[in-house]
Order: sequence, then structure tokens, then C-alpha cells
Amino acid sequence: MKIVIAGSGNVATHLGTGLAAGGHKIIQVISRNATSGSWLSKKLQCPYSDILPNRILKADLYLIAVNDSSIDEVAGKIPYRDRIAIHTSGSIPLKVLSEKFTNAGVLYPVQTFSVKRKLTLRKIPLCIEATQPRLQKKLERLAGSLSRHIYCVSSSQRLILHLAAVLTNNFSNHLFTLASKLLEEHQLNTDLIRPLFLETALKVQKHDPKLMQTGPAIRGDTPVIEKHLELLQKHPGLRAIYQLLTDSIENLQGPRL
Repeated sequence: MKIVIAGSGNVATHLGTGLAAGGHKIIQVISRNATSGSWLSKKLQCPYSDILPNRILKADLYLIAVNDSSIDEVAGKIPYRDRIAIHTSGSIPLKVLSEKFTNAGVLYPVQTFSVKRKLTLRKIPLCIEATQPRLQKKLERLAGSLSRHIYCVSSSQRLILHLAAVLTNNFSNHLFTLASKLLEEHQLNTDLIRPLFLETALKVQKHDPKLMQTGPAIRGDTPVIEKHLELLQKHPGLRAIYQLLTDSIENLQGPRL
């Protein structure tokens, strides 16, 4: 399949590299960012162009891997409305593309990507959606060249999944950042909690996360909670987060006998 990649960020880089390795022909990278666009085009051994309709090559499929707010605009610049166009967003509905293309779809990878960090795409869940059954079969084959874990998910389901991904990844990483800053303020190294963060992530791979919950909130250890809140008097924002999450853990656990 001949593919044009629209975008040159983290997702475009990983999926573009994976598709090329899977036997697909990347014939062009289009991007507003000339620096990253040129870099990715060289990596994929194809030409680069900015996003202008008269410079976009005719392809079998257009993979739009740009930020959510730009999907509609970028899709509007692709002149080949009879070809397949898919986006990679978790929060943007299929309708944004189906209003412009007869063959529209979604290929949403449930993972966080960074250009400098290698990932094994075969292990990453890929969620697909299409305007018609025939196209869905094509997207299943396309996704199957990247991963062993393919799921058919509607736009409404995908939005819930994206919310769950934000809670899991973005919020947990932010909490780790806050914890790291707190340690640094007291001349303690972040390396002290890295193994803990890793073990927390590893435990939920095979167990119900609710059953893996530990700490003072799940134990109802009020004296420890009060000590922690006292330590956070000078950090009102973090103190509010601590209290909110403590209350949430206690409420989810339910009343103790």
C-alpha cells in the first residue's frame, strides 16, 4: 500500500517507521515543520513537502498523525477524496474525516510515544474504526502489519478510552513529577522512588488494580494521612491533590466493617 504520512511528530515517526518495516511504501511526508518533516522523510527514504494541496502526492492511504486541533484543516487540504484517509486521535470522532472522504477511518494506538524512545509496536493495542465493512477489513490488515492486538472501537468508545489513557499515563506521570520535585526540595534523589513507580506499573499488568492498592488511605491510617497533610501545608496545590486522591481511594474501597 502506498502511504502519505501527514505529520512528523512522535506518533507519525513511530507509525511511519512501523508501516515501512511492515512492507508498506511511504511515498511522502507532509508537515508544516520543515525540520522534523525533512528528518522523518530521510528516515523513511521518501520526499518531504509542506502541506499544500498541489504538492501532495496521490496515494492509496493518507495517515493523518497531527495534533487534534489540526486534523480537520489538514484533511481539508488533501485533494484526493476518493482515497483512504485515517487519523490517529483518541478524542476526534470519525465524522471529521467521513464528511470529506468516502473511505475514512481511525487507527488509534493506545500508547505514549517519544521519538527518542524505541517501542515494540507488536505489543501495542491498536483501535480501528471505518465508514464501511470493506474498509474496516483493510484497516484490520494494515493494523495487523503493526501489532498483534487489534480492536474495533466506535468513536464514543474511543473517547472514553482516551480519557482512561489520560488518567493512566498523563496524570500518573504528573504525580511522579510532583513527587520528584518534593524530593528535590529536601535534597533527596528521584532514583529512590523509580523502582516503586516501576513495580506499581508492573503489578497491574496481571492483576486487578483495585486489589493492588496499598498505602495509608486503603488501610484507613488516619494518623499517617494527617502527618502527610501537615507536611504539605506549604504546598496547597499538592495538599489538595493528596486529599482528593485519599478521599477517592477511601470511597472506592467502601465502608470498613
